[in-house]
Amino acid sequence: GYNFGPIGTVPFVWAVYAGDDTTDSNNYHYCSSCLVNPPGNREIVCDGCPGGVGAGHSLYVNIDVQNSKLDGYKFAFGAPVVTSYSDINEIPADGSGITITGYNFGPEIAAD
Repeated sequence: GYNFGPIGTVPFVWAVYAGDDTTDSNNYHYCSSCLVNPPGNREIVCDGCPGGVGAGHSLYVNIDVQNSKLDGYKFAFGAPVVTSYSDINEIPADGSGITITGYNFGPEIAAD
């Protein structure tokens, strides 16, 4: 984009996931440690943004109380990728299940 402000500006960058109310700040998922980078104040780099799943999510930028408008610009998290799995023809009789290995399975969720 452009007009991100002087190099070194600290913008607020957040995502609103598909289906969430964009007017409710409880639905904002903020990225951390964002800075406007050279050259020409046309790039923002963030150290981290919250993980998630799915597609059709919106990304917003706020600089000096001015919000971006990203109508039509959507992003998606990577599709799940399976790299290996235990032999599904030999599922244990005790029902203990199988193991699927890969990445992009979504954010880690603590067990209750």
